[in-house]
Amino acid sequence: KKLPLFLKECEFRFNFGTLKEQLKILRKWCEI
Repeated sequence: KKLPLFLKECEFRFNFGTLKEQLKILRKWCEI
């Protein structure tokens, strides 16, 4: 199955966004 290009773009943006959030959370934990 091939996803439409805009769906792949959305998926990439979502994954990248969650990755940034995870890094933020990790930094908070390291400071504690």
